[in-house]
Amino acid sequence: MDELDEFCVSVQYDMDKQVEKQYGKEVLEVWQNLKYFNTLEKGDGEGKVTGSCRDTVEIFIKVEGDKIVDISYWTDGCVATAVCGCVVCELALGMSLEDAEKISGEDVLSRFPKMPDNHKHCAYLAANTLHEAIGDYYKRQSKKQAN
Repeated sequence: MDELDEFCVSVQYDMDKQVEKQYGKEVLEVWQNLKYFNTLEKGDGEGKVTGSCRDTVEIFIKVEGDKIVDISYWTDGCVATAVCGCVVCELALGMSLEDAEKISGEDVLSRFPKMPDNHKHCAYLAANTLHEAIGDYYKRQSKKQAN
């Protein structure tokens, strides 16, 4: 390993320790594997919400029948917003649209017992973005049926 690689590993280690200290190990575990952080090429529904903190979350869903069969998200936000987006996707994948509409910020926060109070709004931002994506799916379906 050269000096640059060693430096990068050291910086990543320090960042991970800071995330764990500030947010807890549960956030760190999700942060290290943001498996739904992506965009779907041909999603059936898309939601985009910008929070009062100015973080933006976008969620993309693919639906078959009444189930969410693929889902992804993108954010320009902080660690808390990124992990909350990931958990919303994890919760919604495989659910019926009706059940996914019931996912709340509290559901997301239940995964992160040490989430600082000043970042709890990120869970609601992610859940609201999912609801927007589902609403967009229904709007698209209505337009298809009208044509």
